[in-house]
Amino acid sequence: MTVRRLGFMANLFSRSISAGQCILEILDTESAVQEKYNAIELKSLEGRVSFDNVSFSYDSTAPVLKNINFSVQPGGWWLWWGV
Repeated sequence: MTVRRLGFMANLFSRSISAGQCILEILDTESAVQEKYNAIELKSLEGRVSFDNVSFSYDSTAPVLKNINFSVQPGGWWLWWGV
């Protein structure tokens, strides 16, 4: 094993440890959303989810979504991927 490869592996290990610590810190953060006292526990849900004429923009000049319509049936899924 060359010294260069050993240095690369040490750097990668160090970055992995740092990233793992950041992830654990996020996972350990207490949620700002608290359960409502005496909230009803939902056992299971059945139904469809529909979006009808949904529009969204970060500011008023450039819409990100404009008049989007779609439904997801029970047990189904929908993936929306954008760049």
